[in-house]
Amino acid sequence: AQADGAATVRSVGIDDARPDVARLLRGRGVAEALDLVGRLYGVCGQAQRVAASVAVAVARDGGGDATVESRLRVQREALQEHAFRILLDWPRSLGLPVDLARLRELASRLAVAAATPAATADAIG
Repeated sequence: AQADGAATVRSVGIDDARPDVARLLRGRGVAEALDLVGRLYGVCGQAQRVAASVAVAVARDGGGDATVESRLRVQREALQEHAFRILLDWPRSLGLPVDLARLRELASRLAVAAATPAATADAIG
């Protein structure tokens, strides 16, 4: 990725089967491009957004570590994806009904965790 001083994405290189993604990002402001990356990828959108953010940081000044908050967002997303798959897929594969109430409860707790990062452990515990 390359970003100019005006915080505009000038060039993008993406190793993806969807080459139009790079075209969609080129010429946009960095903040808009990062938001778009997170919305384009339905699975692991937060992880994709963090990876794009790190690529922009590398393009700007050679830096590139994800922030603690970014890492927490990716971890919460991974937890959510795994938990949802377990609550949806495992019962089905065993011929059992899906517990929709438990799924809604988990979604609610994860929403609280996303809104208040410090409460992550309490919300999912």
